[in-house]
Amino acid sequence: VLSSRVLPAGMQRELLGWAADALDAAARATDLPRREELTVLVHRDHASLLRAMCGASWTLAAFDGVLHVDAEVWTDARISPHEREAVVRHACMHGTLHSEAWNAPFWLDEGGAQWFAPRADQETSSSLTHLVRDHTFIPFMSLNGAFMEIEDPSDARLAYHQSLAMIEWLVSVRGARGVPELIQLLRARPDAATTDPAAVLTEVGRRRFDGEVMLSFLSARSR
Repeated sequence: VLSSRVLPAGMQRELLGWAADALDAAARATDLPRREELTVLVHRDHASLLRAMCGASWTLAAFDGVLHVDAEVWTDARISPHEREAVVRHACMHGTLHSEAWNAPFWLDEGGAQWFAPRADQETSSSLTHLVRDHTFIPFMSLNGAFMEIEDPSDARLAYHQSLAMIEWLVSVRGARGVPELIQLLRARPDAATTDPAAVLTEVGRRRFDGEVMLSFLSARSR
């Protein structure tokens, strides 16, 4: 952890402990080697984090080989320890998926990280409710691009949360083993980042997956 004294020493130790535990758990969840090292850079305030990462205003943390957080958010009493731990777990899944170079598609990268670090936040619930209520979804091939390149922040969040729904569907039909099976299949394909996500999930899930299937899954779960 690289931080100035603006972050209390106790919180720095908390970050270290959560990261070590999360790296262990991420390796088990993915059948990938445990990442040996993860640097956590604590920015002085949230504005500094956003400037450094060119992030959206709703970004709580970012990962680019290093986990970026900021002391302003990290010491905010309105953010619970559970939510802070989820942020660390999310980043550690990114770190595990990228411990070796390969073309991980964005929908797996972001969907897998959210699945590994679930958060009961209103934005996720609103996005998934919107999909079911309006009987709509983002075309799956569009999820192979960087979400932050989507101009409308609402659409970017929807893509982010739809990716979670895709991973959760896979786990619902294959169990937790579905995630390492998905990773193994994609890692074996040089064109993984441009492969049709619906076709990949159909193959790994061993049953048809498409937009209608995803919406039916979300609708049944919300009842």
